[in-house]
Amino acid sequence: MPSMLNDLDVKSGDMPLDKYCQQKAPDSMFEKFAVIGGWFKLHRSVEEITVDHIFTCFPLVSWPRPDDIPHTFRNIKSQKQWFDKGSKPKSWKLTITGLNYVDNKLPKTGTKTV
Repeated sequence: MPSMLNDLDVKSGDMPLDKYCQQKAPDSMFEKFAVIGGWFKLHRSVEEITVDHIFTCFPLVSWPRPDDIPHTFRNIKSQKQWFDKGSKPKSWKLTITGLNYVDNKLPKTGTKTV
């Protein structure tokens, strides 16, 4: 069972988590995981996230938590190659493919372009 990260600061700095998520406007569960990973990488210099990061952050941006976070990470890795296993157990690292998707394919204004 994932744990809440009670000391996680998602509100300070130039780009709080909720603002970043609103700007990126992810549609799918895979995109939401990648956006969370991208925010940690770009705005907190955190290279690897865990199921606990997802478990903690989803409700903070008004997203329902996924039923099986580890399974979703594995699916993203096999289907999209957006994450690789991290250096510690239960940790995941956003790949350059995942970061490029978040940076270039997701909107920066909160509205998707067609």
